Amino acid sequence: MAYAMSEYEPLTPVSLDGKDGDHKLESPLTRLLGDCTDIRKIREHLESFFAMNTELLNTRQYDKAINVDGYDQDFMASMHNQKAEDLPGWVDHHRRGALEFPQSKVRILGMTSKVDPKRGLASLFTDMEITGRPPGVTIHSMTISEFKVCDGKWLCMKATGMRGNSMLV
Repeated sequence: MAYAMSEYEPLTPVSLDGKDGDHKLESPLTRLLGDCTDIRKIREHLESFFAMNTELLNTRQYDKAINVDGYDQDFMASMHNQKAEDLPGWVDHHRRGALEFPQSKVRILGMTSKVDPKRGLASLFTDMEITGRPPGVTIHSMTISEFKVCDGKWLCMKATGMRGNSMLV
């Protein structure tokens, strides 16, 4: 299912100031119960979660990106050319990139997922393009996000990014 980012409006609790670790930014995973067996509904929530996080990074809302509900406490992210990092390190990687290339943006081209509700596991494959890093250059990229049900809730456990397009895999 391809996802159009313009269809998604991030949910923001009034109490969130973006820096208070006691308040999480509500995400599409906040309301997705771990016992849900509707694969279409699970896919929609996983895709919306990824789109929300992409939008937070594109709009340079790093304090909110660190506080998004839906990441496992042991979440790790890695790219093709860097070591694995926890959520704050991964967000900071994007912040540093935007400081160097302020015009850079990520655009989601398409998403595909594999969901196993009985085992509480899912993988989300996202095709993207990154523009403006450096100016005039477009890089095609793919991210595989791994999700698991923990304590009755879907959580993002891991994200692995690589250059290229999933159509080539």
